[in-house]
Amino acid sequence: MTKCILFFLPFLILSHLQKATAQSCLPDGTTFSTQAQIDGFQSDYPGCTRIEGDVVISGEGITSLMGLSALSSVGGRLRIWNNPHLNELTGLSGLSSVDGNLEIWDNNALISLSGLEGLASTGGSLDVWENDNLASLEGLGNLAQIEGNLLFDYNTGLASLSGLYPLASIGGSLLIENNPALVSLTGLDSLTSVTGSLSIGGNAALASLNGLNRLSTAGSFLACWGNDALTSLTGLEQLASTGGSLLIEDNDALSSLGGLDNLSAIGEVFTIQNNDALATLNGLDNFTFAGGGLIIRGNSTLGSLSGLGHLEAVQGELVIEYNASLPGLSGLGALSSVAGNFYIGNNEGLASLDGLDNLRSVEGNLSIEFNDALASLSGLGSLASVKQNFRIAANEELASIEALNGLASI
Repeated sequence: MTKCILFFLPFLILSHLQKATAQSCLPDGTTFSTQAQIDGFQSDYPGCTRIEGDVVISGEGITSLMGLSALSSVGGRLRIWNNPHLNELTGLSGLSSVDGNLEIWDNNALISLSGLEGLASTGGSLDVWENDNLASLEGLGNLAQIEGNLLFDYNTGLASLSGLYPLASIGGSLLIENNPALVSLTGLDSLTSVTGSLSIGGNAALASLNGLNRLSTAGSFLACWGNDALTSLTGLEQLASTGGSLLIEDNDALSSLGGLDNLSAIGEVFTIQNNDALATLNGLDNFTFAGGGLIIRGNSTLGSLSGLGHLEAVQGELVIEYNASLPGLSGLGALSSVAGNFYIGNNEGLASLDGLDNLRSVEGNLSIEFNDALASLSGLGSLASVKQNFRIAANEELASIEALNGLASI
């Protein structure tokens, strides 16, 4: 028995020493502004594997993070910014968690995120922006959860999001904006939910939303804007509803809303605006309810509202304006009520209101004005009630309001 105790004693002592030397340091955080500070970290703080406060790494002379290889966690924010000669993050390979935000920005020599392979979670946001030569997110392959926001913005060389494979949920918002070389969202294939907003905009080369194919919920706001090469919304097929607003705006090549085939309801405002190649609204075939309003504005080649055939009610305002090629309102045949204002204006080619045959009531104002080709109000034969003001003005070809015979009250 004595021999056994003596035999294990060195191992117990070694284990105790290892636990004693594994410790935290710098409760108020620290800033590394020189290579010498990074290289001297382990000798200055022997055994420290966790920095309790915020960590800032910023310096013109910093070229390597190898001196931080013992670091396994950061209790505050980790900011890596304005390091013009830092081209890799290899020295952070032992880092498994950041309790606050992880911010990587303005590192113009950085070409990938290799070195962050051990990172499994962030308690805050992950912000990656203004890294001009960052071409890949390889290095984030173990990141499964982000409690805050995920932001990719102004990374001019970023062509792909591959490297984010295990990421299933984002507790905040997802913003993918102003990355001119980004051609695909592949890499987000495991993502099923975004609690906050989802904004995809200003990505001039983005041709597809494939990569979001498992996304079923987007919480407060979904925006797809300023993606000049995007031709459809294919990739959003699992999205059934959003509790907030949906904005589709300034996508010059967007010719179809295909991809929104399962979308049935929007909690707030649905805006389809300034999409010059959009000819129809096909792809919205299951859409039945707009909780805050529907705005169809400035789509210069829109020739039909087909696709809205199942829309029964709009709880806010309904606006149809500045759609120069729209000849009629065919496609709104199921619409029976508008709870807010209904505005039809400045549609140069609008010749009739056919398509509104089932509309019975407008709870707010109804305005029909500045539609130069409108010759008839046919289509409003079932309209019985406008609760507030009814304005018909500046429709040069309109000679009769006879179609309003069923209107009982204003």
